[in-house]
Amino acid sequence: MRFEVSERIRSKIPQEDLLVFLEEEFKEVSRSVQRVDQTIEVKSIGTKSLWAAERVSDLRVDSTSITVRNASDGWFVVANVEYRPSKTLWVFVALMGLFLALVGAVIPVVIYDIQKGFVQRTITKRFERVKNKFEQPGIGSIGGSSGIEDLEKLVGLKEKGFITDAEFEGKKKQLLGL
Repeated sequence: MRFEVSERIRSKIPQEDLLVFLEEEFKEVSRSVQRVDQTIEVKSIGTKSLWAAERVSDLRVDSTSITVRNASDGWFVVANVEYRPSKTLWVFVALMGLFLALVGAVIPVVIYDIQKGFVQRTITKRFERVKNKFEQPGIGSIGGSSGIEDLEKLVGLKEKGFITDAEFEGKKKQLLGL
């Protein structure tokens, strides 16, 4: 990308003095400043002001040519800038894409873990139902209790929801010897 920045300087200062002053100004805020005849070549503007700005500047490459032209009431200063992303930016973009892809991969893992918990809880509930069905005294074996007591316990299990209607009917037939 190319762009231009210009400014009119209304002063009778000699051109050479203006060029020297501009050169010194850009040395304070750039990685490189070089004078070639009446043009100032500047690289990486904004890199000396703050450490953070210097790190951010690694994401772009800029090259600026500053020229000073004569105007009726002074000087016309023009900076032609070539500005483009650096290789570092493209690496950063690629890494961010990878990061986002990894974050995107976390979502299915979270869903997977939630589903795993659901399956685990469902199995646990089923096991509790089976345990409650077969660990009740007198159910499953008639020893020591009457058939009526077994049927009453069976009805209680059904009412509490520990056994299904089909399980109730099957066990009832077994207790009644049908």
